[in-house]
Amino acid sequence: MENLTINSITLYGLDVQKKVSEISHILMGILEKNATKEVGNIVDKTLFGLRDIAEDPLTEGNAPWADASKHREFINDYNAMIKEVDDMEESLDEYRIKLLMDQHVIGTIQTLNQECINSIDNMIYELSSTINVYKLQNGENGPVSDDMSDHMERRRDELRLSGEIAKQQVAQIKLLQDSYATMISSIQSVLFSAIPLWKDKMVSIMHSKTTDEESLEEFKMATELLMSGLGMK
Repeated sequence: MENLTINSITLYGLDVQKKVSEISHILMGILEKNATKEVGNIVDKTLFGLRDIAEDPLTEGNAPWADASKHREFINDYNAMIKEVDDMEESLDEYRIKLLMDQHVIGTIQTLNQECINSIDNMIYELSSTINVYKLQNGENGPVSDDMSDHMERRRDELRLSGEIAKQQVAQIKLLQDSYATMISSIQSVLFSAIPLWKDKMVSIMHSKTTDEESLEEFKMATELLMSGLGMK
């Protein structure tokens, strides 16, 4: 740090501090647009229908199409329910993609934040060395050294504060990453396991001529699995 001036010390490390501030704003933005609430609203739309089916999907014995009116009623209920699940499936997949994109952004922020920490640590080390050299060259009570030394020390303290903020953000970023990973995993389980199984059991019952206890139990278990995957237990 040659040709030191008050202005040069004031500006020293300012670009890195601005990056730390930007990371804070980005993290707040990600939290504000967190998809958890919206995903929950999508899921809630299907809650009551799924519960009704889980409690009493059909009665054991003759299939509903043995009676024309029951057949129509069942088909209508089925079509309404399957549409709800299809709509939910489409919406959840859209949010899964959004979450994956946000997860990538968070990973980039994590890398940038670590770079800021490393840069600030290096600057503090360099500035501390400069302060020591400056005091040796100008004396502890030189005519200019007091102002310059004080200014450098204040700048070093500000950099340390920015470094502390950046280090605290490491934990916040990790929490976000874990939260997004959990949400993505849950959505994928519902999309690729629970919903296909539920549809398969629904189709099996629709195409059976009788609804025995075993098929009803399998369907009920599939519905409960879907509800469990959606956090509806």
